[in-house]
Amino acid sequence: MVRLRGAYFMLLIFTVALSAQVQAQQVQAFSPEIALDVRNVRIAAVTDNGTRVAVTVQTRRDRADVDHQRYGDPTYISPVSTKLMVIDTGSGDQNWVYEQPAQLRAFTWSPDGTRLGYFIVEDDSYKLCIFDTSSARTTTLELVSDKEIASSSPLVWSPDGSTILLGLRPKGWAVEARRAFLALTEAAVIVQDSRNDFLAWDRVRNIANQQITALVSVADGSVREILADVTPQGP
Repeated sequence: MVRLRGAYFMLLIFTVALSAQVQAQQVQAFSPEIALDVRNVRIAAVTDNGTRVAVTVQTRRDRADVDHQRYGDPTYISPVSTKLMVIDTGSGDQNWVYEQPAQLRAFTWSPDGTRLGYFIVEDDSYKLCIFDTSSARTTTLELVSDKEIASSSPLVWSPDGSTILLGLRPKGWAVEARRAFLALTEAAVIVQDSRNDFLAWDRVRNIANQQITALVSVADGSVREILADVTPQGP
């Protein structure tokens, strides 16, 4: 509890520092542009021992390009960006992992608290990244698989930190998911039949959740599929 309080204290200091930067700027009338640039600082992940905190910094402008017309489309990856920083709660040292906004998702510390796992979106695909605090370097782990990481994938470290559990999309998933969405949004006539086990939108959501549970080796990116018919859930 003490260590966790320390993490929140460091976040408070960081937030106050950001506020001071804003106040130091020339006073001007409030405008929508100012509202778009207000920074929202959040704790994304804390190590088990509370010594390190992953912090995201985001503004409303980072969500400006979201296409709300594709809400409910399982194949759509919302282009929401964020900055990422790691704070040492003991020393107060702050290390930018991404000082410029990037599409980052699902932050999780390794059991020993030395590596931060997360996803980055590149070319409309999820990539698995690992930030090593000892070297302050980020590695993109190339999966030895022809399947893509699911946008709703969990990210769970094994107890020994050698593998990561995540979800992969089945082959042909994108075509099926996109077709199901378009049938409910762009067809000339749309009919929903309650005689089926699931209504049409429930079917689309079920397709969106389809994943293959797999373990990925942190050492070489090799993939071992362990469950094909069960959708994994995060902790």
